[in-house]
Amino acid sequence: MPMSPAERPLSPVRKTPRHLLHVSLAGVAIALAATLGSGLAAADQTPITVYSDQARVLPIHGAPATAIVGNPMFADAKVRPGMIVLQGRHFGTTNVLVLDASGKELANYQVTVQQTPNARVTIFQAGGTVTYTCANNCETTLEVGDATGHFDEIQKEMTAKYGMATGANQAAK
Repeated sequence: MPMSPAERPLSPVRKTPRHLLHVSLAGVAIALAATLGSGLAAADQTPITVYSDQARVLPIHGAPATAIVGNPMFADAKVRPGMIVLQGRHFGTTNVLVLDASGKELANYQVTVQQTPNARVTIFQAGGTVTYTCANNCETTLEVGDATGHFDEIQKEMTAKYGMATGANQAAK
C-alpha cells in the first residue's frame, strides 16, 4: 500500500535545500551582525588628537547640548552651536561624549592629548626637573614631575597673572 505524502519520510534531497537555507540565513545574520557591530564600534569611537594647552574645533552634526569628558584632567569640551571646542589640558587619553537636548548621542570621540611637538625642553637636575616651552624664546612652564619648588613658584605666578587678566585681584581689594 502506497504511503501518503504526509506519511513519507523526507528524502535527503528535500532536507538539503532546507538545511542549506537555514545555514545560509544564519551565516547572513552572523555576517550582518559582525559588519554592523564593527561599523558601530568604528563610528562610536572617532579618534581625535589635540595638543596640551591648545584648542581644536570639532564640527557636530545636529544640535549639541552637552559634552561629557571622561577624564577632565586631560581635556575640556565647551558646547557651541554646531560644534564642540576641545581643549587639551594634559597629555593622556580620555573620551568625549556629545549629546543633544534629549540625551541622544551625537558623537563619541576617543581623545588623545599629546605634548606639543618640538616645543618643550626639560632640564634634568639632581632632585628634579624644570620644563620650558620653546618657540622663539624659551619660557618656564609647568609639567607634572617638575621640581616642587619650581612648580609652586610658577603656579603662584600663573595664578597672579590669571587674576590680573580676569580682574579677580581688583575685586579682592
